[in-house]
Amino acid sequence: SGAAAPLLPAAPPVPEGVVRSPLFSSFAREELAAVIHGLRLHAYSAGQVVVSEGEAGDSLFVIASGVARVFVEGPDRRHREVRRLESGDFFGEISLLTGSPRTATVIAATDCEVLELDRAAVLGVAARHPAVRATIERFCLERAESAEEQAVRGAASFRPAIEAEIDDLELPAEAPAPSLAAGEIAALVPYCTVAVHGEGETVFARGDAGDRLYVIDEGEVEVRFEQRRPLKRLGPGEIFGELALLSSGRRRTATAVTAGPCRLIAIDRPALERLTRERPELIVRLLEQSCAYLVESEQRLVADLRRHNRELERALDFLHRTKQELSTAETLAQTDELTGIYNRRCFEEQIRSHVERAALSGLTVALLLVDIDHFKQVNDRLGHQVGDLVLRRLAHLLQGAVRWSDLPCRIGGDEFAVLWTDLDARAAARRAYELQPLLGAFELAGTPSHLGVTASLGGALLRPGETWQELFARADRSLYLAKRSGRGYLAWDERLADGDAAQA
Repeated sequence: SGAAAPLLPAAPPVPEGVVRSPLFSSFAREELAAVIHGLRLHAYSAGQVVVSEGEAGDSLFVIASGVARVFVEGPDRRHREVRRLESGDFFGEISLLTGSPRTATVIAATDCEVLELDRAAVLGVAARHPAVRATIERFCLERAESAEEQAVRGAASFRPAIEAEIDDLELPAEAPAPSLAAGEIAALVPYCTVAVHGEGETVFARGDAGDRLYVIDEGEVEVRFEQRRPLKRLGPGEIFGELALLSSGRRRTATAVTAGPCRLIAIDRPALERLTRERPELIVRLLEQSCAYLVESEQRLVADLRRHNRELERALDFLHRTKQELSTAETLAQTDELTGIYNRRCFEEQIRSHVERAALSGLTVALLLVDIDHFKQVNDRLGHQVGDLVLRRLAHLLQGAVRWSDLPCRIGGDEFAVLWTDLDARAAARRAYELQPLLGAFELAGTPSHLGVTASLGGALLRPGETWQELFARADRSLYLAKRSGRGYLAWDERLADGDAAQA
């Protein structure tokens, strides 16, 4: 994220981008200062991410100064730039109003300032100023129509980029229905059944058994397919229902309903056999038209299936990435934001789990606690920024000195812990003694006189039948013993280490 976002001051100078924004075009500059009072103005350096595609969000943003770029991730995981945002542009309104994930990633192209309006702020401003509400609604409507960002809520939960990505697979145009000329229709009448239908009558329904095709002599018929295919409206001379006649025993794949008064010619199997004997040229013409239509329809169906298969692959790809993102989110939830090592939540989950497994398997668990000596004085004398540097430095030293299977954690303000497994009592104590010179005293470069810092260490090995809380309490008592003895000491299993103190 960007730099700290202070509240705008009581009498803020209104950024030019905010003045130019269509969101606030109905306000005079003096009025605008009151409207944006209390909102947050974020500063971003070039290259910083403002919002990420797929993340939850309920804020709208206005570019107050500078330039930002909008990227959409394709199914190949490559990002393409789709828009450039300049001073006065706003974005994020779709997620704000619908609650859907962000549909794109916005990155600062230059150093820029961004005004944030969260849901509460927008509702408040919109309630007091109808012009703002109207502008937001208009922009949302335009963007939703052009990008179809909320076409299907379920598809949006897969990945808005699937909908935004331009599909390079062109479907063939809808094949025209087979048809006969007026003279050919007249020649069929003596061999076939002619029936007159009123408006809205069902000629046949999807799933019905069928043994005849129909030719429209007068009027129109609507052929209704399954839900994802559009209906077809057929007129005079056009043929429908040919599959049931040409493929014996086949059930109807659509429903045919008259769109008004209609005169239909029905050709059943006896009529087809008679026509084959007496008017073969009509049958050849009928088959020629029907087969051409079926071939073109099959081509369209194959292309349609290919397109849906690609959409399914994209959805599966998104689900795979979502699993990875959830794993990443879980890792972030267990990571200390300041130091980058594991946090107290992770520590408590893992020590509980390790102790439970140790009770079943007999494996060993050891715990080392590390506490910076007189850390409050560092903060009071040199400030919290230096204090943060000290915490990061200790975390870095700790992380670099443990095995990949060990668990280094920051469990409190200036208190750290390392959880070891599969070490016997002698090996665990030896590891603690090896860490003590490294962590017991260290310097912080870049601070006045290369600030010297000491830390006290206390540890313990899990005893049979002991709970994790009891193990922690014994390690904590060891730590208290080390701190009471001076600075930079180590105590193991409630006994002070001999001759290894690194005193300042």
